[in-house]
Amino acid sequence: MFMYPFSFDEFLVTLNEEVLLQAKQHASAKNPLPEALHRKLTDYVKRFLVLGGMPEVLARYAQSGDMLACQTILDDLIISLKADFTKYKRIVPSSRLSEVFLSVARQSGSKFVYAHASAESNHKQIKEALSIKDPSQNYLLDWNL
Repeated sequence: MFMYPFSFDEFLVTLNEEVLLQAKQHASAKNPLPEALHRKLTDYVKRFLVLGGMPEVLARYAQSGDMLACQTILDDLIISLKADFTKYKRIVPSSRLSEVFLSVARQSGSKFVYAHASAESNHKQIKEALSIKDPSQNYLLDWNL
């Protein structure tokens, strides 16, 4: 089963902020939110951007409100992802996958530049690291940049 990240609206529902969600949905340029609701919504947007949309992270945040506990879950996810890189070493060296993975994180929020991904790999090798299909497992690793 494939799960998509939560949307911001789903984040608000998770936090039992249905009233705020309805106010957001009915707001417009002609009917702006009251300042207090706008500030509250802006605060939630900031939290959502830090936490991301991973269901486990948002569930933990809704349960405890503990940002550090959420960061631990995210750190564990990154460690697990990096550990999986060895599965693809027959196709792409795991060191190249790690290097490209870190470059994707560094370049997030801007256009991805292949030349910034690796000093030692060419465009084709980097592209190969970004999109892997393992025929034996029919598994696709695709960062869709």
